[in-house]
Amino acid sequence: MREIKFRGQFVYAMMDGSFQWVYGDLRHMDSKIGKHCIITEGGAEFEVLAGTVGQFTGLHDKNGKEIYEGDIVQFNQKFLIENTLRVGYEDSHRGGFSLCTKEGYYGMFGDAWLEPFYCEVIGNIYDNPELLKGGKE
Repeated sequence: MREIKFRGQFVYAMMDGSFQWVYGDLRHMDSKIGKHCIITEGGAEFEVLAGTVGQFTGLHDKNGKEIYEGDIVQFNQKFLIENTLRVGYEDSHRGGFSLCTKEGYYGMFGDAWLEPFYCEVIGNIYDNPELLKGGKE
């Protein structure tokens, strides 16, 4: 059984303009206006930016780093060198976490050639959107 947890960016920016990531359980505070809250293991509640909420896939990259929806991963298998792909949930194909290009579906984690131990998390679409703009996809 995989661990179910989420991450989101705290609604208030830090002094340098960056946003802090918060990890834990997700709670919808007010569905009418789309407020979301992350409750940490210690029980603290943080309101997070709704558009940044992503679920933990239950998978880890080659360095042991947790992989979340919205992460950008790079594969270093011979035929995928320099590919950067976005992690997302694909429900129209087989349902599950998949890798996507800017144009859409690419492949599901668990397909023979898309094992997470071949990839490395190099950023995410919120903090590092430029990683998807260049390079081969």
